[in-house]
Amino acid sequence: MMLAKYTDLHGRGEPPLPSWDDPRHDEPAHGYFVRLAGLNDQLSASVVASSFGLNGRGLQPSECLDFAMSFPVENKERLLSATPTVNTTTVTMFGETFRRRDWSIDRRYFCPGCLAEDAYHRSFWDLAIFRHCPFHDKPLRCVDASGHEVPWWSPSFEFSPFGNAIAEHRNRASSVGLSIEAYTLGRLGLIDKLPVPVLDNLATFVQVFSAIEFAGKLVLRGRRERRPSTSAFGKNAVFRAGFDMLSKGDDAINHVLKTVAADKNGRAPNKERGLSHLFGWAYPAAKYSQDFGALFTARMIEVAAAQDGLARSVRNLNEVKQRAQLIDAADLSRELGIAKQRVREIAVALGIRQSCSRSYVAFSKEEACLLRRTVVELIDRDEAARFLDVARPFFDSLVHLGLVPVFTRMRGPGMDRFRPQDIHSFATSLIERADRLETDHLTGRMLKEVRRSSRTNPARLVQQIIDGVIPILGRRGESFGSITINSQSKPSTLRYPRRRVQDDANGVGMLDAAAALGVQHSAIVELRKLEFLKHSKSSPKLLDRYGFDIFCKTYCASRHYAPILKCRPQELPRRLRDLGIRVLRLEHSRGGINLVDRADARRVLGLLSDPDAAPIGSQRAFIAELAEHVRKTTTFRLLSQIDGLAFRTGRGTFRLFMTIDWERGTLRVGPKCNSRKSPRAQSDLLQRKSQIETVFGPKLTWIRDNDWLRVYTSVENLSFDKPARWAGICAQVVEIFAEFKKHFEPPQQRY
Repeated sequence: MMLAKYTDLHGRGEPPLPSWDDPRHDEPAHGYFVRLAGLNDQLSASVVASSFGLNGRGLQPSECLDFAMSFPVENKERLLSATPTVNTTTVTMFGETFRRRDWSIDRRYFCPGCLAEDAYHRSFWDLAIFRHCPFHDKPLRCVDASGHEVPWWSPSFEFSPFGNAIAEHRNRASSVGLSIEAYTLGRLGLIDKLPVPVLDNLATFVQVFSAIEFAGKLVLRGRRERRPSTSAFGKNAVFRAGFDMLSKGDDAINHVLKTVAADKNGRAPNKERGLSHLFGWAYPAAKYSQDFGALFTARMIEVAAAQDGLARSVRNLNEVKQRAQLIDAADLSRELGIAKQRVREIAVALGIRQSCSRSYVAFSKEEACLLRRTVVELIDRDEAARFLDVARPFFDSLVHLGLVPVFTRMRGPGMDRFRPQDIHSFATSLIERADRLETDHLTGRMLKEVRRSSRTNPARLVQQIIDGVIPILGRRGESFGSITINSQSKPSTLRYPRRRVQDDANGVGMLDAAAALGVQHSAIVELRKLEFLKHSKSSPKLLDRYGFDIFCKTYCASRHYAPILKCRPQELPRRLRDLGIRVLRLEHSRGGINLVDRADARRVLGLLSDPDAAPIGSQRAFIAELAEHVRKTTTFRLLSQIDGLAFRTGRGTFRLFMTIDWERGTLRVGPKCNSRKSPRAQSDLLQRKSQIETVFGPKLTWIRDNDWLRVYTSVENLSFDKPARWAGICAQVVEIFAEFKKHFEPPQQRY
């Protein structure tokens, strides 16, 4: 459209209006034109513009600038700087370039507080992102108190055409805080510049606003396959969310990108590791953007490399690696003198990574420090034997039986390596159960005096001590080797229970897996269907032990984090995802379960250990020892720990429920049945009530609550706070289980 120029109607070369004023520092020509109309007592700026041959229906900044330059005013460079130069795709003012869509004078925005201080139009009010005054901490308005829009033809900056005041006194903010408006003013040179390092490196506001808009969509929309629309959330909300993220620096950007990469919403269930697969629409949008592409693509590569791994075909991988100071498996392999595959295996064992795949994997500074420290602290078999204060053959038998786990294997002599924490945990579990002996026991023999021979396996002896078969007399020192037992105790003369199929070294039973992970049996079935867990090679009914151990080290049931976040279990998944912690949601036949990434939770929450860890002497340690003892001596398995402990037989024909009062030292065990689900079983129990009571006596309690029948027996005066007495408590529980199974288990029909 051809723009008109100011026409000197009288041809006298004199100012077109009798009254004028000097333009303000940040006043544009179109705002100055409206103010001149008011200074000359005109009723409409549009009529004035039309009378001088200008566009009266819509003021044009360039026309108004030509008109204003005809006045003999000082500081005309102010008008030239503050007046926008509008092109097809860009707008330039104050020497900065903006996108055309980020500037508009379709509506007349204003701050009532600023107008009360000095009644003129500010050039930056025309920016589409400038909708909040940083000086008065109030939103801009485009309507008066009655809700009528204030038009550009109105020459007054104090009242609207409808008689309502638009200039109102407001208290100034004590200081200008960091906001997108304040950052814009600082970069335009109107106030002191506020530093935002991520944005300061971008040359123009075209790049700045493009980056902010992209970041806002990323925060509000997350991972999607298609690029979201700005109008779906509102331009103001998108820009504020994007600036808030970018102003917080690299840590905030990486946190959002990690959240997007962990979001599996809409992601195809395959094994792709491409950046487009991880970040959806965001990576192509950043990759092909000339405005802000390098700002985000490098960080996406960094996040993907340090999280799930990448294919080596990613361009600029070495540049990103140097900029982000990432350390990959090859670097650690050369530094520590171990194979790259060992580095990957150690990372999986520590919960830093989920798999040992051969794709490119990098580590952050903190993760690399943890890997270095772990490798340096590893000890070989000789050092581990000295740590336990036993002979090397004794220790070899413990490793062979699986009582002491091998952490990893190295090259060279003595390939097996062990973590001191694992050795210490194993030793402490038995040392805590032994009281200190002030004098030598006549028939006692210390473990370090036991020698391995063709007839004596020290590991079998230790296993029987753990199971409570062989009692501990005490200890003569503070080491594992000083634990004293009866000198007549020999593993070859005692009956040792044969391992069942469920405890096979090559597999884990489904019930045992549910108990170890702290979830219901149906959740394990769903994990098996989704191939998170694989079956054992020895039996399709068992789970692969190695894969299950890795899964347990990676994920934890979400309910354990409720006391840490101090919220209800129902709110946990949302709270954890808001913090950027990866949460795996599973839907199964009995509802849903949320599993939390342990490494993410430790990093974000600053935890030194996992919340489901069982410290020595704790309640969880007792439950773990009880479940293990019941598993090895009966056909029962721990089924669930929700609302008490639930045990069931291997075939699922009988269940027992246990509640523990830790403070009073009491324990209740017994079955329960529902008249709606199993009316016949409940009626059979009631018919045999007198017969059962003659066997159990008065120690059996029968309670009917609505549709439920609960039968239990109580054991009191138990010392849960003394680990040395746990073996006796476990033996009592096993006896009770045997009695209940004998008299309460329904008869099995054979065909």
